[in-house]
Amino acid sequence: LDLGLLCAGNLAAGHWPMRTFWWVIVVGVAARVAMVVFDPAPDGLKRLEPSVIADNLNAGRGFTFPQYGTMYHALKEPLYITLLAWLVRWTGEHQLVLLMFQGCFGIAAALGVAWIARFLLDDPGKATVAGVIAAVNPFLVYYDTHFIHPLSMDSVFFIAATGANLVAVSRVTTSRPFIPGMM
Repeated sequence: LDLGLLCAGNLAAGHWPMRTFWWVIVVGVAARVAMVVFDPAPDGLKRLEPSVIADNLNAGRGFTFPQYGTMYHALKEPLYITLLAWLVRWTGEHQLVLLMFQGCFGIAAALGVAWIARFLLDDPGKATVAGVIAAVNPFLVYYDTHFIHPLSMDSVFFIAATGANLVAVSRVTTSRPFIPGMM
């Protein structure tokens, strides 16, 4: 099976139907709202290492986290923690803002899955189903609505890397290895 022949031109000649885009967003938002309504986190979003490190970053202590009786210094998930620190600094630690922040990454991951399905299958209906299934992924929805955690953001980057690799192998040129290499 030649992946290059399978993917060549699937999205270049076609287009992404807007209904796929909207179905994935609406279902993803609805799943997260349903989780918040029907299974709310009793004490709000649970704070894990990233939120403590973001607080320390805002307090001028850098990327630090107390662990096992010592202060742990590392750039653990630096992009997520930096974005989280900026968000908390600008808006405070409001649950709705944090839910929207994390939910955007979960929905972006689902849109990425829909795009990859459209790219590989060249079928908007199947792409929509794939995106909707990803939008209601119980692990992402649960983490997005119960923990301050970068799971959805990590998923977006994994999916972006997969998409970049698919694009790179579908059109062979000398500059294509640059795209997945950068990811």
